[in-house]
Amino acid sequence: MTKGFWIRRFAMVYLAAVALIAGGQMARGRELEFALSHALLWGLISAVVYTAALAWRGRKGCVTCADD
Repeated sequence: MTKGFWIRRFAMVYLAAVALIAGGQMARGRELEFALSHALLWGLISAVVYTAALAWRGRKGCVTCADD
């Protein structure tokens, strides 16, 4: 897996998490600034955890994992 794969995967997960978390915060009636700051922080944490788990699974040579 190339660097481009990891960057695209990280960006995709980060943007999806930010959109979902910000939308959820806005639906709860929170202010835009709070919703975005909360979403940016937790989106980053989510993307790091997801990418680290994907890298760990890839290094183990998972046989049943899908090839990307």
